Amino acid sequence: MDGFVGFTAKPLIYYDDEASEILGGDYYRIAESFRYYLGENYAEQWVYIPAGMLTDMASIPRIVWNILPPTGKYGAAAIVHDKLCNTLQITVAGKPQTITRAKADQILGEAMEVLKVSWFKRVAISSAVALHRWVRRIDKPVISELQLKLERDWVKAIPPVYDN
Repeated sequence: MDGFVGFTAKPLIYYDDEASEILGGDYYRIAESFRYYLGENYAEQWVYIPAGMLTDMASIPRIVWNILPPTGKYGAAAIVHDKLCNTLQITVAGKPQTITRAKADQILGEAMEVLKVSWFKRVAISSAVALHRWVRRIDKPVISELQLKLERDWVKAIPPVYDN
């Protein structure tokens, strides 16, 4: 799996029309679970991304989408970061461990480096994320009850196929 040294798989996602309409944004559904291992490959610390999780990918303001679109080479890192922001937990030796939001943001930077995202994009995204955390004073998990319900109620199914 070249390019996914710390990931067990390349994320398989699809656009979720229903969740996007209900939550009022663009949301993607994780179709197959995967892990991101912190530090070295298959280390004792990881982030588990379950099938059914919803992600808005990289929360990048529309005004800069020409430079940094919400999806790109950093997509898998954005998914890991969304999971961390929702729970502020990693797994260490099989047990959940609480982390800070600053640590979640640091893991985003590490994951982008693993994915070989350019230095410019890593710095731009990491700086914007840190600024957002500082301005909004975020120090607790951030996920709505409605999103949690949509994730809990999801039944694994084959993504919809649209005819032209």
